[in-house]
Amino acid sequence: MSSTEPTTPAGEDTGVQSSPLWSVISNLSNLNLDNEDHDNEEHDNDTSSSSDEDDTSQALDASTSLHPDNGLPRLLESASLNETLKTCIATEFVATPSSLVPERVFEARNVDLPNGSVERFTLRDRHVPALGPAKTIAIYISGEAECSNFQQVGKIARPVGDMTRPGNVAKVYVRREKGGCAFIFKPGQAGTKSLALEREGPDGKTHKRTETRAELRAALAALHYKDWHSEGWKRVVLITSCKYVADHATTSLPRWWKRDWLTKNGHPIKNQDLWKELSRVICDFEKHGCEVCFWRVPEDKNVDASEAAKDAVADPEGEGFAM
Repeated sequence: MSSTEPTTPAGEDTGVQSSPLWSVISNLSNLNLDNEDHDNEEHDNDTSSSSDEDDTSQALDASTSLHPDNGLPRLLESASLNETLKTCIATEFVATPSSLVPERVFEARNVDLPNGSVERFTLRDRHVPALGPAKTIAIYISGEAECSNFQQVGKIARPVGDMTRPGNVAKVYVRREKGGCAFIFKPGQAGTKSLALEREGPDGKTHKRTETRAELRAALAALHYKDWHSEGWKRVVLITSCKYVADHATTSLPRWWKRDWLTKNGHPIKNQDLWKELSRVICDFEKHGCEVCFWRVPEDKNVDASEAAKDAVADPEGEGFAM
């Protein structure tokens, strides 16, 4: 994807104080990995609480400290940051009171940047600093998938002994999965971006299209679309209706990395190619002073992104994974 909107040159001083950076250092030598979990399960429509526990509240090494307000691990300034930071997690965006909906927390308004004015979903002034720094934006994301009924794709001859009788054929049927991803970073058609979910992932392998995979792909597309930190933003909030993605993006990545992307029972984490890429992008954002958050909302509060993702299901799929 490309954009012609003006952006703030990287490294330019925006005059806004940076918000705390939240990270998890991978070399947590004493991290407790004995919690019961179900890392390998996908719960695309699950509304129950996550079965994964947040290990980050366990032993932290000398590279982290606890923020005095909420006890979350805070990355300290370190000359060896690039060498020690191996995996990162997003943070959970918590709206207080819980009855707040995205429209009451974020508003669409024009923001003046050095190269011109752009429209973004920005944190309302009355919620600063309670819910975040002034330089906070929201992006709605959604992923959808569907599996078609069995469709005939060809015929094959039935062998009979060493001979194949002419006309004696078997029909071949397959079920095709399709997926669509979408994100909305400003109102209107110009701010809505969507794509068909590719079968090939960033690891170069082919994968089954699922709703979880489509949701992860939507998150990556949103974060890759622009260098949001170059516009001066200190926090990017991804608004999603997918519990599985929101929960694991904010709790499980360090544990999975510590286990070499295996579950407690030794099974490979599903969609680990996308999870690894998401962790890498979160790390990159944090190196530029920008925090990535996930805010899970009810489906009826994320309708536009969901509809855009459903429309993308019918689009022709790409040849391979591409940002």
